[in-house]
Amino acid sequence: MTKGKWSIVCIGVLTLGLVATSLVSARPGRSGRGGGHGLFPLRVLRTLDLDADQQANIDAIKAAHADALEGLKNDMRETREELVDTFFAAGDVTAGDFVTQQGDLNQIHAALFDELLAMGLEIRAELSPEQLAEAAAAIERRRELRAEMHEMDAGGN
Repeated sequence: MTKGKWSIVCIGVLTLGLVATSLVSARPGRSGRGGGHGLFPLRVLRTLDLDADQQANIDAIKAAHADALEGLKNDMRETREELVDTFFAAGDVTAGDFVTQQGDLNQIHAALFDELLAMGLEIRAELSPEQLAEAAAAIERRRELRAEMHEMDAGGN
């Protein structure tokens, strides 16, 4: 393999890795280390004392956004598959071959961000100031624990 082709392969593998990493962090319905749907870590809701009306309203909000989030997740998966297919297609591949998929991924990411923001703001509106403060404190505790775990992992290596 020539140096030029090797460089293209390395850049492609790195690009796929970065795209896959960004997709995993943006996948609706999946909890990353933050514990929820991107902007609003839904797990934190479990730590709050929600009344029955709040819980019903939040469930309705999540249901109202579920179809759009699922559609975006499917669009993301399909675009990622196209990207992988292009990468492993026979013949020469250049960075220019990925321009369309990159644009599509950027648009899907923006739409996903907008949908998650809208859902998060609707959920936030259901919470009292006290619950928002409790949620912020719970999120900060999780960050501190994550930082401690990271320090322990770094010290053990």
